[in-house]
Amino acid sequence: MELKKILKIGIALGAVKFWTSGQDNSPFFRHFPTPIEFLKDSLIELSKQQDTIDEIDKIIKLWDKLIKTPKSKKFTSKQFHAIFNKIKDNLITRIYIWQDRVDRELGSIQVIKLFSESSLNPEKLASGAKSFLDKKIWEQMNNIEKEDLNDGCRCLTLQAWTPASMITMRVVESVLREYYKKITGNDSEGKMWNSILDELRSKKSTERSLIGYLDYLREIRNKLQHPDARLNQFEAEAIFHQALHIINILYS
Repeated sequence: MELKKILKIGIALGAVKFWTSGQDNSPFFRHFPTPIEFLKDSLIELSKQQDTIDEIDKIIKLWDKLIKTPKSKKFTSKQFHAIFNKIKDNLITRIYIWQDRVDRELGSIQVIKLFSESSLNPEKLASGAKSFLDKKIWEQMNNIEKEDLNDGCRCLTLQAWTPASMITMRVVESVLREYYKKITGNDSEGKMWNSILDELRSKKSTERSLIGYLDYLREIRNKLQHPDARLNQFEAEAIFHQALHIINILYS
């Protein structure tokens, strides 16, 4: 649930409360049913509190009956105020029930503050991996690579250092396999990382420094597969940097 939407519900509840305590000649008071329509719209945005939405609809229908009745069938002053007071009294009772429902539902939501003390740009991490890469590079990546790299960003914002590196290295391996296919024309299915590098070494078009770097990343991936592997923040952020670097190289 987005915090901005939660705030809108709080504002709407406050507006309805204010309306019930107003005076007939108050400019704000004459804007009814705008306050509860705002509350209804805020709840619909979250697909929550259907009981409250149904109750709001009943009140709005009663208000429409009061205000939109043809002139020939206008209520007497006594009838008008009787219906008007019924709406107001209903709201005075309902508003606390609605507030309690919202309060109980919000109380069950766990809010997590994203980690921001990072050497990486926290805003970019929150926006996703696309913000770290050139558009041309991003468009070459397949959907699984994009989703995995986005998961890596989310893990970093949650201080899940080891999972962040594990999923990020999966992207590196996928990109390597795409590069291998491009260079050799062969399918990499069933081939281990090391055998892929051996074949790339035999290609004169492949730079030795690139093979060396990919071999270094292979060693990192192998260490991450160990059941006792645990990484700290510095290591996880370094691996993410390295992953972005090799993705740029292999997809350039």
